[in-house]
Amino acid sequence: MFILKKLGFWLIQLALFSLTLFFSSCSHNSLDSEFEMYTLRKESEELGASIKWEQEIESSVMNSRLIGADGIVKSLAGNPQYIFASGAEDEYDPIYPMIEGFASLDMRNCPEAARRTLDEFCTAIASAKNAEYYMAQGCMYSLVLFKYDLGNLGYSTFSSYILGEPFVSQEIMQCPVRFLTKDDFTLDVLLYLKEDSSGLYKIHNIALKGEL
Repeated sequence: MFILKKLGFWLIQLALFSLTLFFSSCSHNSLDSEFEMYTLRKESEELGASIKWEQEIESSVMNSRLIGADGIVKSLAGNPQYIFASGAEDEYDPIYPMIEGFASLDMRNCPEAARRTLDEFCTAIASAKNAEYYMAQGCMYSLVLFKYDLGNLGYSTFSSYILGEPFVSQEIMQCPVRFLTKDDFTLDVLLYLKEDSSGLYKIHNIALKGEL
């Protein structure tokens, strides 16, 4: 009986000693963790203080109130539809699409007489009709060579065409044209026009784009 009591006493002592070691280990790990977090925070603050920040660009823009378009309530998020609905679309420059690999479709700098020549000539070419009238005097050979090239490339007619933004100088106007077939094949051409003494624009040269 005495032996059992003695054994029980030592078992209790052993359990208490184990718990003491456990809590001591946990406390030590907790202190290590807190010290590590403190060290990382201190290193982060020192790193941030050592960085040389550039001066903010146009900081007033970030803090200023944005002004909406005329005729639009400033609380609305602006978009092209709102500008059109406001009736103030004439106050803003129009935006024209750009076809990658071809040209912009902005034709504002193309004179009306030149635009008429371009449309009528391209319509005649697309429908395989006579286009000699639109050629300048002494430049008929350019149309002949162009039609010869079309035959070699396997083109006879086109379903439509697109006029690109022309380059206008005092001497000549260069206009890109894209002809399209019903099978969605395209042919890019450069037309060179000059205004004659009567105010009409005539074509002086036709070149397949990429041959210049």
